[in-house]
Formats: sequence, structure tokens, C-alpha cells
Amino acid sequence: MSPESSPNLLTSSSQISPTPVTSIRSQSWPLDERHEQEGNGADSREGKGPSGKSSPRRMVVAALSNAILQFGINLYHARQSHRAAPASDPQHAHHHPQNVVFSPYLIASTLQLMQSGARGETAAQISRLLQWPVQAGVDKQEQVEQVVRYFEHRDKRLLPDGRHDCYQKAGFTIQYDCCLHRDRRVTLKEEFQARHLRPSTADWVRWKIEAQLKEAVPLLGKSVNFEALPRGTVEENTSLVLLSAVGIKGRWRRRFDPINVGEGFFYEPVLVDAVDGQPTEECKPRGVTMMHRTGNFRMADSAELEATALELPYKSGARCLVIFLPQKRDGLATLEARMTAANLAQCLRRMKRRTDVDLTLPKLYVRDTMDLAAALSSMGADALFRRGAADLSGMCGSEGAFVSVAKHAAAYRTSWKGRVSRSATLPPAPEHEKFTVDRPFLFLVLSRRPNAVLLLGSVRSVRPHFCEELLPSP
Repeated sequence: MSPESSPNLLTSSSQISPTPVTSIRSQSWPLDERHEQEGNGADSREGKGPSGKSSPRRMVVAALSNAILQFGINLYHARQSHRAAPASDPQHAHHHPQNVVFSPYLIASTLQLMQSGARGETAAQISRLLQWPVQAGVDKQEQVEQVVRYFEHRDKRLLPDGRHDCYQKAGFTIQYDCCLHRDRRVTLKEEFQARHLRPSTADWVRWKIEAQLKEAVPLLGKSVNFEALPRGTVEENTSLVLLSAVGIKGRWRRRFDPINVGEGFFYEPVLVDAVDGQPTEECKPRGVTMMHRTGNFRMADSAELEATALELPYKSGARCLVIFLPQKRDGLATLEARMTAANLAQCLRRMKRRTDVDLTLPKLYVRDTMDLAAALSSMGADALFRRGAADLSGMCGSEGAFVSVAKHAAAYRTSWKGRVSRSATLPPAPEHEKFTVDRPFLFLVLSRRPNAVLLLGSVRSVRPHFCEELLPSP
């Protein structure tokens, strides 16, 4: 989606939110500032200037990456608030805790595409939501094109075959789909149909739409208990259905020894009745499958988050899992409350290699579906989802079109597999530092080259056997 082929990109001042590019150097993206190269020609050669400072181009890239990370955090909080049940509701007292997982990058990229077809207040709301940076003295259209180039560069390297395929490289698999289903009465302009957002006029039947999603992202599983589109979401008066999904799994740079895969305990939060009759949350042990290995890991302690972070690289070296483990067994709520892009980035920058660390990690399968319409509306971008309020005249040839349903589904799986290393088979020593993931935690799946937040999530409940029943080993 080049600027030349996108004549409907907004050029008004509402396209860019009033967030200045200032102090980017102190907030720079911590993963791959040395490797980041965007565009062609002069753009790709831009690096540090004569003074050794980051170039304006590199600063903009860092600002966009931080904006997406902060957008993901804001969306995480909106997601949690939207589905949180009142603590005093006895009906939810015995429900198992829910995990969270979604792709900030894929959602932001999808919203950027929708923004290019929106006009007026609809476009302005999306812009404010994403908080794209602005630069004093730079033409508005050039700033729009910077955002376009940012996503183009990453789409080609992260999603090289479009937006509805399975990408596997060096043992790292990304399954994804991004589709705009439309009623046959809604027409799309040719220039918008040529973009990566796949339009579809498939039969207006809920289960057929969901079947397409699960076919594109097998990691979501075939279980009838999992519905991306619950009954009643697609009706005769539905206008547009925006669906995105991603599934990620991979092989580690150093494998976990299969001999050391065994039973362990994970402390899940459970609602119990307190003395005064009000339910409270306690962490109780649950038997799960644990993987173990001893090795060298990049780690950091964060007083701001009251957590310790550990990076677990995948085989390719360009992708990694970062676990933020609270210091206290019930510390995830504190971590979530203090989570900001600045705090996470600062923790990532502090990471240093520590030797002979005994890592114990549960075998995970995390799956989640988010009602984007509800979450984004609560964040201030409701015009896109309201009949009569949405202005999609840049993409639709018919009037009155709006996004009736917007859903995002994500699945993430870990396994013990990876390259064989001698340290993985060594028994743990008493003097080794231990990193035992036996309590609720936050995690990121990051891309280094190019930088992107592929997944953001939290684990409160471990269901490894459910994963093994659904899916073959990677």
C-alpha cells in the first residue's frame, strides 16, 4: 500500500493527533534501534548524524513503535475493564480466571488501513486513539506517508504474503488473517480493494465467516466451545464485519530438556468468600505441566513494576518471548496498574545477561477473543461502529456503511522444542538463580528486526492438556 496508490489518505489536520516528537532519544525503542532501516534510497541510509545522535527518521520510527506499545497497553486495560465482572457477583465466584492475548501491531495496522478510508470525525477519533506523533514544520501529508511506510516495511517482513496466510521462518510460525466482510449492498471503491485488507462478500452466515477465520489460523483450534463470532452477532442489517486473527508458535534457540518436562504447580487466582461475606481473590495451586532448563538469559529487575523480566529467544534470533514475573504471588494486578510504555521499555533496556539461571516455565496455550467494537468505543473511537455516525466515504461507494462487528482473535502456544544445548540437560544447582513461572504473569512476544509488538498478554490460568488435545506439536 504505497502512498502513490492510496489517493484517499487523509490530508487534513485531523489525521495526526497532537502528540509531538520530543525526547524520543530517552524513550527510544529498546530492541533494534541499530538494525532499523526503513524505505529505500536515502531513507534506508539514514542513521546517526555527525554528532552521533539519532536521525529524525529514526526518531519517528521509535516514536511510532512506542505509540503502538502504549496503544496496546491502553487496549489491554480497556479489554480488562470491559469483561470484568463485579467482585460481589456470586454467579462468577467459581469461574476460572481468564487469560488475555492480542496483537497490538496487527490491530494498529488494521486501524491504520480503516483510517485511510475514513473521513471527518471518524478518522479523527482513530488518529487520537493511535496517538501518532507529529513533527513541527513537517508537512501533514508527509507525516501521513511516514505512518504508511512504517507499516508497509513491517508488513513485508512480518506478513510477507499478504494478510491471510501462514508465515514460517526458522521454526517461528505466524498464522494470521485480516478480512473485511461486507454486505452485498455495501460497495467498496477499487483503490481500497487493492490494499492488503482482504474484502469478502462471502455468504452472510456467521458460522461460515468463523470457519474462514479458523481455517486461516489453525492455532485457534476447531473446538466448538470457542466462538470468535457468538450467535446473534451477524444479522440481516449488518453492514461491515472486521475480523483479524493471529496465531503464534515457535522453536526456542535452546530447547527445554524433554526429560525435565513434568508436573508442577501454578498458583491461579480464585474468588473465595471472605469473613465479611464479600468474595476476595486468593491464589491456589493447580497441577500443570512444567518445562525446565538451565542457561544464560537476559534479565532485569523493575522496581517500578515490582517484577522481574526474562527474555527467551526463539530459534531465529529475531523474535523473543519476554516474561514479566511479579515479585509477589498476587502481584499481577499491581504490575498491570503500573504498566506503561515507558516502564516496559525502561525494563527492556535494563536487561543484562545472567549466567546459570534455572528457568521453570509452564507449557502454555493461551487463546482469547476481543470485542474490538466495545473496547475501542470505550477508548473514544465509537463513530466507526455507529450507524449514522461513521464516515467511511473514502472506502465505501455506498452511504451509511459502518462497522457493525469488529473482533480480534489470538492464540499463542509454547513447547519444549528448539536447538539442543548442553546446559539444557544439566541438573539445577543450589546456588543458581531461579526463575520459576508459577504465578500469574504478563508477557510480550516481540520482533527485533523489524521492531514490533506481535503479542501482548497475561496468563492467570494454565490449561496445557487442553492445548495437547487440540493441536499437534510444532
